[in-house]
This record gives sequence, C-alpha cells and structure tokens, in this order.
Amino acid sequence: MITRIKASFIGIFSCLALSASLHQYDIRHFNPETGLNGTYVYTTIQGPQGYKWVGTDYGLTRFNGLDFELMDGNDSTKKNFTTAAYSDQGEIYFGYFNGQIKRFNGVGFQVLYKPENEQNSIVGIVRSNDQLVALTQNNGLLLISKDSVRYAQFAELKNQKANFIYEFQDFLLIGTNEGLLVFEYRQGTIQFTGRISGLEYMSVQTLEKSKEVDNAFWVGTDYGVYHLELNGDGRGGETYKTDYLETASITSIKETANFDLWIGTKYSGLVKIDFNRNNSKSRQFTYFNRKGGFPGDQISTLYRDADESLWIGTIGDGLIQVRKKGLLFYNFESFRARSVNSISGNSRHEFFFGTDVGLIKGFYTGQLDSVNFELIEHRATLGNNISAVFVDKKDQIYFAADDKGLYVSDATLRNFKKINFDHGKGSFKVRQILKDSEDNLWLSLHQKGVYVLDSQHNVINHFSTRTGFYHNEIYHIHFDKKGNTWFAAHGAGLAIMKPDSSIVYMTKEGLFPAHDVNDISEDEYGNIWIGTHGNGIYEYTGDEFVRVSTEEGLLNNYCNSIISDKNNHVWATHRTGLSRVDEFTEAVSTIQKKDGLMVTEFIHNSIYRDVDHNIWIGNRNGVTFLSTPDEIFESQIIKPIISDVKVNYAPMDLYRFSKQTEATGKVPEGLVFPYNYNNLTFEFISINLRNPTSNLYQFWLEGQESEWSPITNDNHITFTNLKPGDYTFYVRQSDNPNHWGDNIASLSFQVKPPWWNTWWAILLFILVGSLMIYSLIKWQTSRLRNRMNEKMRLISITESQNKRLKEFSFITSHNTRSSVSNIMGLISALESDPSNNEFIKMLRTSSDRLNLTIRHINDLLNFENDRESLDRVPCNVKNTIENILSANDELIQEKQAQVVVNVSDDLNVFGAPTYLQSALNNLISNALHYGITDESKVVRISAEKQVDEVEIQIEDHGIGIDLQRFGDKLFSLGARFHQKKSQGDGLGMFISRNQIEGMEGEISISSLPGKGTTVHIHLKSAG
Repeated sequence: MITRIKASFIGIFSCLALSASLHQYDIRHFNPETGLNGTYVYTTIQGPQGYKWVGTDYGLTRFNGLDFELMDGNDSTKKNFTTAAYSDQGEIYFGYFNGQIKRFNGVGFQVLYKPENEQNSIVGIVRSNDQLVALTQNNGLLLISKDSVRYAQFAELKNQKANFIYEFQDFLLIGTNEGLLVFEYRQGTIQFTGRISGLEYMSVQTLEKSKEVDNAFWVGTDYGVYHLELNGDGRGGETYKTDYLETASITSIKETANFDLWIGTKYSGLVKIDFNRNNSKSRQFTYFNRKGGFPGDQISTLYRDADESLWIGTIGDGLIQVRKKGLLFYNFESFRARSVNSISGNSRHEFFFGTDVGLIKGFYTGQLDSVNFELIEHRATLGNNISAVFVDKKDQIYFAADDKGLYVSDATLRNFKKINFDHGKGSFKVRQILKDSEDNLWLSLHQKGVYVLDSQHNVINHFSTRTGFYHNEIYHIHFDKKGNTWFAAHGAGLAIMKPDSSIVYMTKEGLFPAHDVNDISEDEYGNIWIGTHGNGIYEYTGDEFVRVSTEEGLLNNYCNSIISDKNNHVWATHRTGLSRVDEFTEAVSTIQKKDGLMVTEFIHNSIYRDVDHNIWIGNRNGVTFLSTPDEIFESQIIKPIISDVKVNYAPMDLYRFSKQTEATGKVPEGLVFPYNYNNLTFEFISINLRNPTSNLYQFWLEGQESEWSPITNDNHITFTNLKPGDYTFYVRQSDNPNHWGDNIASLSFQVKPPWWNTWWAILLFILVGSLMIYSLIKWQTSRLRNRMNEKMRLISITESQNKRLKEFSFITSHNTRSSVSNIMGLISALESDPSNNEFIKMLRTSSDRLNLTIRHINDLLNFENDRESLDRVPCNVKNTIENILSANDELIQEKQAQVVVNVSDDLNVFGAPTYLQSALNNLISNALHYGITDESKVVRISAEKQVDEVEIQIEDHGIGIDLQRFGDKLFSLGARFHQKKSQGDGLGMFISRNQIEGMEGEISISSLPGKGTTVHIHLKSAG
C-alpha cells in the first residue's frame, strides 16, 4: 500500500496561512507493509536500467516502481547487510557490513573481495584514475583493479572512523570522526595531502558538491552545515559555518538543479532550503518531521534520482520518496468565496484574486515556503464582486467592483482611489483590465464594448457597435509582440486591430472558422493560441490557423481559458479538467480528478502565470496552482526493458537458446528456438519511479504483424504457435496515449523449422517422391488403359441396349395409347345405357388418368429424344398463357376460378414453343386443381423482365405444400404431395422442370401449407 498525501488546503479565518508542510509534496512511504524488506535503510542507488536498489537490514532489494524484489537473500543477515553502492559502466558495485565487495552485471552477483580475517565495513566506493576505490570504516582503502584487490593503508586514517569517500578531480575527500582529509593521486599512487582547516575534531558525515561554484562543497557534520571552497591544489580551503541547522547532526545533503538543498539529520528529520536564486523571494525552509506528519525523523541517507525525486533512507522507518506536487488547490471557503473571477500578480511574489466576496491577496511570509491568503478589508472591495483585477509594471493594482466602479491602489493596499469615467447608463461590470505599451488602460465592459483610458484616466477611445465596432461583449483582449490587438467575442468571433488602427474582422470575413472565442494567449515564439467555445483550440503561426480538438486528444472542445507556459506548452481549462498541448511534439495530455485535480470546474478567463512560471487558475471556491507545469507534467517516455522471455509458458535459462557465452543480462541476443518451443511470452517494463501506474505500452512482432498493437497497461504478451521464421519483437512506452517517442526496445529471434521442413529434407522428399510418382504414374497409366478398353466395350453394349429399349418404349406407348383409345370408344358406346352411368363414370376417370400418364410418358420420351437438337426461338409469353387458359376454360369454369394475368404484350423468351406451352400448362393446371379453395378463387400469373431474363410467376392461395417435408422431392419422378386430393400421376412437375431446364431456364417454388404456392420460372429474354 502506497501512502499518498493529498493537496487539499482548508482556510482558517480571514488570513489564511498554509504552512510549508507535507501537503505540497507527494510522499510515498515504503516499509514491510508495502513490500520493502526491512526498516533500516543504509544505502540506496538508481541502477543503469532505472531500477531503485535499496540496502536494508534484511538484504539488498530492487524496486521497479511497483514491486520489490529481494536480490541477495542469502546475505540478508545483520552481519552482512549492504552499506555502500556505486554504479559504474553499466554495472553496480556493492559494499557490505562484513567487508565484502560484490559486482552485479545485470544477471547475477560476483564476489570481488572477501576479507579473510578481520571484517571491516565498506562505507563508500568511487572510481578514480581508472580504478575503483573502496573505503573501509577502520582499515584504510581497497584498490580494486580488473584482476586484483589490494589494501592501501594510511597512518592518517589509523584510529579514526571513516564515514564517506568523495572523488573530485584527482583528489579523494574522506570524512572521518576527526575531520575532513584530502588525498591525491600522484604518479600512480595515492598520497595524503592534508586536513581541511575549520573542520578539525568534528565528525564530518557527508559531502555534496555545489553546482554553483566549481570547487565549492556543502559539508554535513555532527554540529551543523558548513560551506567549503577547496583550494586548487587541494591543500586546504576556505570554510565557514552556515547559519542554519547550527546544532543538528547532519547525515546527508543533496543539492537540486536550481541550487536548493535537502538536508537529512540524525534525529530531526528532513529540511529543504529554497534559496530562490532565480527570484527576489527570501530564503525559505520546509521541515519534514514526525511532528508535521512525516514518517520518520532519523535520516540515514538521501538520493536524488534522474527524475528529481528525493529518496530518503531512515533508521527504523523504511524508505521514503518525496517529490514536489505539480497540482495544489487552495480553498477559499473560509472567506465564503464562491467564484474566483480574475487573477493577477506582481514581481514581489504577491498575488491578487478577484472574488465574489472581495479582493484576496496571496503572499509569502518569513522563511517558510508557504503561501498565505488574506481578504482585503476595505469598503471598495469587501463584500463586493470583484470581476476583474490587474497589476501593472509599477505594481499598481487595478480592480473593478460590480456596480461600484473601477479602483486603483498602490502595492501596500492602503491607498485606494476610485477612477471615474463616463461609461454610460446601466450596470457596471468589467470583464478584463489591462494596459498597453503606452500605459493606456483598456477595459472590457459587459455589453458596453471596450473603453481606453489614458494615464490621466480620460476616455480616449470607445469601441462599440455605436462607433462601428463588431461587438459590444468582448470576452478577452490581447496585445501581441507585433503591436496587434486581438479581440475575442461570442457570435462574432475573432478580430484584429493592426498598429495602424485598421481592424480585420477575422470571423466575419471568413478568415477564422470559429464564431465563439473565449480567450487568447501568446507563446515565446509569438504564435497566437485561441481558445474557443465549442471548436477547441487554434494556433496561429502567422500563415495559417491549426486546429487542436478532441480528435487530437483535447479533453473538451469548450475552452474557458488558455495560457502558454515558459516552454511553450499551452494549457486550456474546461469544465471537466485541463488539457496541455505540447507545441513541439503536438502531443495532447489531460488532467482530471483521477490525476489528482481536486476541482475541475474553471472560471472563464481566470488564469495567470506568475514570475516563477507557476500557473494559477480560478475555480468556484478556490484556486488551482500548477507548480512549474512545463517540467512536472512533461511526458514520461522511457525505453522499456525486455526483462524475460518465457518459453512454452515456463521460465527457462535463455542462454541455452543462444550462442552468446558472456552473460550481459537475463535475455541474451541471438535467440534461436526449436520448432516445438514456439509459444513465447515477452515480459517488459519501463522503470517509472515518478508515476509507475501511468505506464502505457504498445508492441509489435515483426514477421507476424504489420502494425503496433492497441494501447495496453499490461507488461507482458504471449504469442502462440509461431511458425518457423525470423522475428523481431518491438515494445515502446509512454504515459500519454497521444504521444510516443523513439525509445523502442527490440529483440530479434528465430524459430527453427522441424528437421522434416529443412531444405535438405525437402530436397530428399522431392527426389523420393518424384521416383514414387513416376512409378505410380507408369503403373496407373497401364491400369487406366485396360480399364478404358473395358469401359468402351461396356459403353458400346449399353448404347445398343438403350437404343432397343427406346424403340420398345415408343412401340409400347403407341400400342398402349391405341388400346386406351379403343377403351374410351367402348365407354362412349356404353354411355347410351343410363343404368351404366356410375360404372361408366369410374371407368372414364381411370381411363383419363391412364391416358394422361401415357401422354406424359410420351412427352418425356420425345423431350429426351429431341433435347440435344432442340430449336430455341422467341416465344411470346402472353400468347402462350392465353392459349393455355383457353384450353383449360372448362376447368376454370368448373372451379369458378378468377385468373388474373399481368403480362405485357411484347414480352418474349427464348424456348421451344411446344415445351414452353407444355411446362406452363402443367403448372397452371396444378394451380387450378390445388390452388382454388372456398376462401380464395384467385390465381395470379405475372411476368416481368429482369436485365437479360424474364421471370414468370404463377401464384395461388390454395392448400400449399409442406416444403420442410417435401422440399427435396418437389421435382422428383412420381412425387405426390396431397394424397386425398391428388388427381395426377406425379409426372407433371418432373416433366415441367426438365422442359424448362432444357430451354436453359430455372424453376423454383415457395409455399406454405394452407397459405398457397408461388412458382418462379426464369427464362432467357428474347428482347
């Protein structure tokens, strides 16, 4: 569990003093409850890959920002904990309490030195003159070369307790309990130079090189902090005691990039001294101790990492990480303020906030690094809504109180003067106050345009619609570096007044696309940035407007305020958070509540950049403070480490798959995996000690994929069943999904094919296969020749038999038909006797059905006989249908059917007229027999042309066909679907399909039982 202190400030009474406490810092506390082994921290260092190494009373631990890993569990005894660490040329050297020295090469540890007899703690390691020098606590120096380790003992160190060693040029500075000693390299040997005067007989416990002066140092003793300027020859120097922490026992000192000091004490916690060398503020102190809520008072070591975070080792309280917060929120609820309308400040680090309850002043006091706030108790401000405030170069404070007037005060806020000018009738509300280069005062008034007052506060210009100006409601005015004046309005958009006073109405003239503009800012390069109400942000470079919107990552297209920081990153406020545009990379990042933003609703045009480059933003009940935002919110793009590759889902010694013999890391180069070791899991991590949970990753496997993967927080990926081939795995990291750098890690590897898939095996298979194929072809050819001869003999016999069978079928059909005709003639003779009517009726029905069957058989035989020589000619569809209906008139009358024909006169198809009429007759006859019910007597026949074919539909609403049951038998020979009503022989549908297909057409049926049937016929169009 990581402890994080939130930055929420609660104001008290009318004067709000926020002490320089833990609230201004992000603090992470690590102890056994959060995964750290041990609570006594003796040394800490950041390794070449970014890992944080921590030596505790329980061993050496490595930290990746999220998890701790115990690296030398075998040495985690109180006689052998790590007391010193030094990173050099990609390796880390560790000194131990028992005198051992080890080297970590990225894979494992190597013991470089182990004392045989007397054990003496290693208190420091440095590199000097191409060799490592280790300082023991009581037994001099150890000189470590490539092949040997030897002692260098000095009388000056005898009977003294050594505390640390520091390398400077050719000198070695050694702090002891008796002062600070200087040694020098001379002619390849180390020789004693002298003691530093002014530090004799005191325990010198730490040393830090000053960044301001080349040969200056901060010296921590058991009795305060000293400043040392070393002589060029190393023989002494000028030393004086500082006036801070005069009685404290100093254990460690670290200087920041801007020359501030962090000082760790033995019993009094941690102190930060801000010298404010880049501004006019006085020296300020911040105290970190248990009394103020800090986790520990006994500081053992300090380490400042590459990201400017401070790591504090303690005695008994574990490890602490401290970093200045980028986001703070100052709450004005104690003043009952509900809106911070406007912000300005002066060069003396004082800030002025126009609120709905009056003017609030922010200021620093004394030597505490904290901001205090007070409500100005003057009748001109107290209880009034201060809608605008502005501080000029003379530190005069201008502010406007709604319906009260415009006021000016000197820097003391004791002398107030009301500025009277004629602003017309009606309410008085000022949106913005500012001054131009000629010291004229510009005022943007609500619904009254812009007034310009000279130094004597006389109105010299008034821009309004009455004077020909484009709008009366100006949201913002900006004077650019080229002498132009920019105006922002809603509805009318953007306008520019040039130095010659001519005005270009950018939106009105179609030169700028947005109609609602809220704010305007300018970066260091003179580029103009425009925040709009609904259209995002526009950058004007002098040639064109470039838009940045939600498509590029902007949090919202509605921008309340906009401002540029000192590194030309542009910040925009929204109702739900902040957006930052990086002008150089074009990357957009956002800050919301989940990122630590306490209040997300920001006031229009209430934004200010102070002389220290911090940004203040007005909220509903307070103000948001961005501390040096260009540095703290910079994107973290860190080259990932490919930490491991699991093979077939299990960890393995990867060197067995590589020819690399020297271990340089856990993952060697030139990995070659057998074909059955082709399930690979890549584990990777970017060491982000600032914000480890913000890491985003993308990966790409060249050889299988062609683009980067979707963004993920996962730091591992598995590829399964990789085919034989050459691959390269790429992975990259960012904390901004809209911006990815070039810090890409890669690993090339190969998956070998199985032996049977190698070139020589394939060649052998081809040779053997070719021989087998040749033999098989030769045998098969002989076999096929014999089978072909036999088939030809059988075909000849079959053709002869088929010919005789067809002749017999014709004779049989003819003779049968003659007999049927005779029977029908006899029936006609018998009909003369009325007593035979019932018998005659049955006999005629049977003979009719027999006659129909024989006719169908005869049609089928004729069709098969004529199929190959069938002559296809244009046939008129409507004439054919009318002929069929005429032939079936008796049946139509009997069924009382209503046949509706919807066919154009000129619709023709290619076909054989006889077969077309036969096929359609069968299908229409079926519709009349089975499609007429008591409920429906209608049969519809339609036809229409579709591109190069004609579709004919025959639709009825009769008893229908169960297609689920009979769908595969619709056109089968002898198929019947209505046993009780069936009057046919089961050949009609079969013959119709054959006749239609013989004319190169198609037939299909859609039907539902009890709902009816529709027949679809498709034939080639004849024009």
